[in-house]
Amino acid sequence: MYVELRSIFEALGYTVSFDAAAKSARIKQGADEFILENGADSKSIVRIKNGQKTSVPIEFPLQNDSGRILIALRSIGELAGYQVGWDDKTKTSTLTSSK
Repeated sequence: MYVELRSIFEALGYTVSFDAAAKSARIKQGADEFILENGADSKSIVRIKNGQKTSVPIEFPLQNDSGRILIALRSIGELAGYQVGWDDKTKTSTLTSSK
């Protein structure tokens, strides 16, 4: 399941800012920060946690839908530390905080 990057991160309490010229996005909450350097063409995302930078591969390709970046819900869960669940009976995805 794909969701719009800005909407889902903002719903989780992150601040999202875009730099259209650089095609980059910064996603921040407290000491956690993610940087998407090439928009929907990105193959990885930079994660900064407690000042340490790591590059995290994006397992499911990002999509561009009329200028909106779509990301797999599972990718959000893995990046932000949430457990991703699926209820086949109701066809519902869930994110559960492990914090």
